[in-house]
Amino acid sequence: MTSPLTSWPSTPIPEAIKALISDFYTLSAKKGHEATEAYVKLFTENGEIVETKRTYTGRDGIIEARSAKLEHVKSRQREIQKVYSCTEAGDDLLLVGKMRIVLDTAEVVEMGFCMQLRFEQTAEGWKVAHVQSWNDSVELTVEMMKIVMKEQLLGGAEKGKVKEKRQSSGLFAGCFGRK
Repeated sequence: MTSPLTSWPSTPIPEAIKALISDFYTLSAKKGHEATEAYVKLFTENGEIVETKRTYTGRDGIIEARSAKLEHVKSRQREIQKVYSCTEAGDDLLLVGKMRIVLDTAEVVEMGFCMQLRFEQTAEGWKVAHVQSWNDSVELTVEMMKIVMKEQLLGGAEKGKVKEKRQSSGLFAGCFGRK
């Protein structure tokens, strides 16, 4: 999230966009149906989340993109260190910072991230129209693989339930909920 230490650009950023960024990061770290519904409402009707090999569009796409993000995650915190504006209107931003993820196994993973957030003014106020994120997630991928592999070996018994067997196109696919 932003803090008093966040370095903002000289281009004025509307206060409503700053508040939306705060809501975006707060809700993206929360689990549950209510948090997901509130998160989806931050986006425009055709809002999109762009990931490495896929773009998720609209309400259903955003829910799908979010569905596996917090699996095996106890908590996730982002600290935005620097914000760059790509437009004079301050509605297309590049955010640079650090992310700290605590997994269910108590393993802590820290990494840098860079995220583009593009906003649109709607009848309901500012909304997120586009999200694209980049980070070095090798360490996180390794830790998630350990969890998934352990679950597969134990048949989900550790969590007290049997997990549905996933068919994946590769070793990493199960870590991120891809089918």
